[in-house]
Amino acid sequence: MTSPVPTRRVGAALALLGAGIVDLGLVRGGSPAPSGLLALATGTTELVAALVLLARRPRPGRPAAVPRLGIALLLGATVAGVAAPVASGVPLSAGAAAAAVLRVATACVLARPARVPADGAPARAGARLVALFSVAVVVSAVATFGLGGTEAAQHAVPHGAHLPALGNLPGHGAGHHGESGDGP
Repeated sequence: MTSPVPTRRVGAALALLGAGIVDLGLVRGGSPAPSGLLALATGTTELVAALVLLARRPRPGRPAAVPRLGIALLLGATVAGVAAPVASGVPLSAGAAAAAVLRVATACVLARPARVPADGAPARAGARLVALFSVAVVVSAVATFGLGGTEAAQHAVPHGAHLPALGNLPGHGAGHHGESGDGP
């Protein structure tokens, strides 16, 4: 029998991945201002931390200060990520809000004490699978919302615009993206 998936650790890593991707999406809108550099630093750090969480097994003798330090860093990055644009007179973007939500969610997961199952208790694989799926859906929804509010999303190529002419297939060609279809 294999060991159960560490749900808390994987959930925290997924939230960090989402926050890191959103932060890296914010770099273009805030660059080279301090908020752009902050987004670059926090996004890179969050992605590296998420990959470390996913790649390593937890150590049994890990000091209790490690999650506390992670919580402090996450909350500090959240305050800085919200305060930097607001202090410079820029309204808080959807991307910055989404990254803040994902960082706070990660801090909450890290703050929750780990439960040690009783000896001989069967692993509930179904419950763990549902929990991980739920975390993945929520993180992807928040990250997608956050990425949609970035400058990178405003300059993205519309769906289907990069494809060769497909004729009058449903959803492609004439009339797609609000065109009247009367063009050349």
